[in-house]
Amino acid sequence: MTDENPTQSMASTHNVKPGQPHVWIWKRCSFDAAHFLPDYDGPCRKMHGHTYFVELGVLCSIDPRSGMGLDLRELGEFLKVNVHNLFDHGLVNEMLPGVTPPTAEAIARYILRVADRYFVKSEVKVRVYETPDSWVEMDSATGLGKPSTAL
Repeated sequence: MTDENPTQSMASTHNVKPGQPHVWIWKRCSFDAAHFLPDYDGPCRKMHGHTYFVELGVLCSIDPRSGMGLDLRELGEFLKVNVHNLFDHGLVNEMLPGVTPPTAEAIARYILRVADRYFVKSEVKVRVYETPDSWVEMDSATGLGKPSTAL
């Protein structure tokens, strides 16, 4: 799998505008996938599966006309195309070629790179849950090594 896909070319125009109220808009999706960590000394060395949950947040200004920061349908469609349809019922080791080890951190970084290219004028955060009580979180400032624009 590569970072290139049709959705990326249609970058969102939502952004943070000075002097306007800001809001984090979040959407969640899930997918079922397997992975194994060949260099890990523990049970995850063997192939096993998870029901992953992904939460994606976008910081944007509230539009004074619509009263919305971002249409949740847009965020949902982004997750469907760029996360669910790509990872569901797959082997993460094959879905992220060259990424070793194929951890939740690697999945988060991949999603963050794609989301950051789509929501180019916004701060983005992603959470990837391997289990209901175990997750990783990255944002476009720390996960991609660029300066934060968050308030």
